[in-house]
Amino acid sequence: MKNMKYMIFWMGLFIPIMSGAQTVSPDVADAFRRAGIPVRKSVPIRDFTARMLDGSTQKLSDLKGNVVFLNFWATWCGPCRTEMPSMESLYQQFKNRPFVMLAIDLQEDRQEVSSFMRRMELTFPAGIDEGSIGGMYGISAIPTTFIIDRNGYIIAAIAGSRNWNTHEVFSAIDALLND
Repeated sequence: MKNMKYMIFWMGLFIPIMSGAQTVSPDVADAFRRAGIPVRKSVPIRDFTARMLDGSTQKLSDLKGNVVFLNFWATWCGPCRTEMPSMESLYQQFKNRPFVMLAIDLQEDRQEVSSFMRRMELTFPAGIDEGSIGGMYGISAIPTTFIIDRNGYIIAAIAGSRNWNTHEVFSAIDALLND
């Protein structure tokens, strides 16, 4: 890669750090720190195309210009089921802003995932990893969430379940949207 300075190992990924790799503003970093979400030096996304539950496809890079909440999960995962109602609250809070929630189920049947989403009354977009996306992102535990800034850089990675329906998380996402 032309502008590559070095590679880092982050969340199971060897990611090239490009010269000029972005870092969020101190205000955004402070807001995320208050929410209990560590922000690291930004790294570029690894692009993929996912088959969505409605049959369409979604290419991650097409979401540039939005803050993206990228979550990897499965219907059988207890911690995933625990955090999903709070993800729905986060989605409802920001869905009318340049914010996209993209929940990628790891290799389950589309009908099973659709049924689960209806039962749980989840309205955020969900897609299916048909075998390569989780590996590309080094997913070794679920749920795992990546927060991506409007320029297409991963600014945070969170392994494990958490409550996304808090004032501190809302403030952090709002700060990132306004950065």
